[in-house]
Amino acid sequence: MKVKCDIMTPLHHQVCFHDGVSVLPHNCTNGIDKDVVEMFEAFYAEMDARMHCSTSRGFTYFIEAFFTNREPLSVNDFTDDTFIKDCKIVTDKSNQYVRSLLKAFYGFVMEHGYGSFTELNLTIVNYNNTIRLINDGYTIITYNPANPVPRGKKWLLWDGKQVYDFNFSDINFPKKMAALQSYVWTEPTPRMRGKQQMMGKYVRFLNIMESKELKVSVKDVMVFKNSLSDLSAPSAAVYSSSVRDFVRFMKVACNADVSQLALDAFNSENTHSKPFKESYTAEQMQQIYDGMDTFIACTTGEMHDNYALRKLITQIVNSTPVRGENIQNLTLNCIEKAEGTDHYYLHYNPKNFAEDKIPLIPEVKGLFDQAIELTNKFRKPGDDMSNYIFIYRRARGNNIGIVSAAGVTAFIDAVCEQLELPQLGLAGVRNRFMEKVTRAVGAKGDVSKSVIEAASRHSASVHFQNYVDLDINQICLNMYGITVGTTELKGVVALSNPEATKANTVLNGRGHCTAASCEDKTMCDCLMCRRFKTTPDCIPFFEKEIKALEVRIYDSTVDEERKFLTAMKALNLKYLVALYEKGKEMSKNASN
Repeated sequence: MKVKCDIMTPLHHQVCFHDGVSVLPHNCTNGIDKDVVEMFEAFYAEMDARMHCSTSRGFTYFIEAFFTNREPLSVNDFTDDTFIKDCKIVTDKSNQYVRSLLKAFYGFVMEHGYGSFTELNLTIVNYNNTIRLINDGYTIITYNPANPVPRGKKWLLWDGKQVYDFNFSDINFPKKMAALQSYVWTEPTPRMRGKQQMMGKYVRFLNIMESKELKVSVKDVMVFKNSLSDLSAPSAAVYSSSVRDFVRFMKVACNADVSQLALDAFNSENTHSKPFKESYTAEQMQQIYDGMDTFIACTTGEMHDNYALRKLITQIVNSTPVRGENIQNLTLNCIEKAEGTDHYYLHYNPKNFAEDKIPLIPEVKGLFDQAIELTNKFRKPGDDMSNYIFIYRRARGNNIGIVSAAGVTAFIDAVCEQLELPQLGLAGVRNRFMEKVTRAVGAKGDVSKSVIEAASRHSASVHFQNYVDLDINQICLNMYGITVGTTELKGVVALSNPEATKANTVLNGRGHCTAASCEDKTMCDCLMCRRFKTTPDCIPFFEKEIKALEVRIYDSTVDEERKFLTAMKALNLKYLVALYEKGKEMSKNASN
């Protein structure tokens, strides 16, 4: 017999049968507040209407589990504490509907103004792992770095936008745990998502440290790096760099005993990651868009809208310097219209930097308008998720989620698989945009270094080393307006310089002197000396010097002085080109 859950009658008279037998315990069917009954009736009606009666059996399981666990005294008997208690109805043996219906029910309670909540909100309720984490002892915490660092071992952290879980319980000594908790709570960079993703490596390093105190040795660092030997070079580089930043924090903020040798041990030559430079062509991008349209046309309802959103994100990544990871976090108020004009700007948080603002051309502004129009039906007053642009309804329950960059990549790869194109995901689309920026530099001699940096939202050196494989001599000619010539450099351009110190740094950071004392001072100083040595990490200082020389050349009114300054600029540019090439060599070595 089909399960019938007639929730439209009061629960103390409820008919809830399976093959003619009541599935509700008799002690749960009497004395329930009428308003509570009506609230559950309304919840069932809403779910039944949306799920088209598919919730009947699942609702039976949910009601049985809920009222066996506890009976609400009134419609206001719902708080942070009751949510924690109610999560106990979800176990490994629970019916699959119980979890999603419990989350949907608390969403219903909040949306209709029932209960009283302090820390709990819809975003926390809708977080994928909330119930499992609550049952595992996590504490809901609202992030406020001005408050003291929480000392609980398991955090379910809400930062006003998103939810993050942190488990400190596996750290072997209290001082180490307190250091990591302080880092997560007080250090502004990396962002909270980056800290969450790195938690496993932070904990691993702390447990590797031999001392119970905050003391880091070279041996600790080397043991940690050896533990990464099964990873690819790029992954090992990221983890090593992130843990080094944490160790620096411990040294400064926690008075940890960390020697410079220990910090330097993180920086071995094999930890430089290989940039991913593959990109789609213009023709391939059009094929991908057409393929996406085919996918979209073959679906209906919410899946149709989900695919459409993923296409819009792909188009935005191909049209702006904004990363997919940043796009998924954009909110409705991120687009600003300039007062008294028809110009629009997008506010977002680029990687490792504070908020940035970029202009939006009408076509790209239109993509955002389409996304907002598609998702307006999911927005509800008081729901924090409604503030985000790229939202969708999850397959189960009444939960709203944010379209992730990983989901967009999966869609791109699925389309490319059908079209027999390379599966490069969002990275290939982003690289396509960066390549378009660079091609503009290569094609137009009047496009300056500042233009490419403004367009790509990172330095020219990062751009060339990480996104494109074009002729560096030609790029520098277009950026700096001067040829570098074929003159052989007297100084040494190397991958690294272990002997570099603050004391032997010369030319405002452009390199280091390898001599005990100055041997060959000339008109061009160290750049013309065979004892001068420079490495790719000096690139920013050469770029700064070239920019300063350009200003001096522009301001100079004496021909001989202009010729000399132009020669100096050419010499610095020659070194800069060599450093760009050395940076590419470093990336290739890291991949082998």
